[in-house]
Amino acid sequence: MPAYQISPKDEKAYMQFVSQKIAELSERTRLLEERLKQTRDRLTITDENLISKTNELKSSIREIDLKLNELSSKIKEIDEKIRDIGRQLEMTASEHDLKVLEKYINMIDPTRFLTKDEAARLIRKELGKA
Repeated sequence: MPAYQISPKDEKAYMQFVSQKIAELSERTRLLEERLKQTRDRLTITDENLISKTNELKSSIREIDLKLNELSSKIKEIDEKIRDIGRQLEMTASEHDLKVLEKYINMIDPTRFLTKDEAARLIRKELGKA
């Protein structure tokens, strides 16, 4: 028998071996395709979740931005009111000014002055004597 020829018995064993290997490779291919499909499905779900979360985050960021704008406006209002109060306080008398006024009032003592009614009464009384 030539070296390149195979006996029918060996050929049958070889065909069984090849068939078995093809079957194994087909099974492996099927398993790999199944895993690939599962991976694609997971990737699709992950993409959908990512898009959903991204939209939620964008919405949250918009809300936070609106609230920050509101807070900024309120802070500006409060700042302006504080400045108004400061301006008004600058126009009020200081404690020193009040003490000076108190000294003048005590020195003049307005209780010693006559009221209009008292003056009229004294004038009538004096005119009545004359």
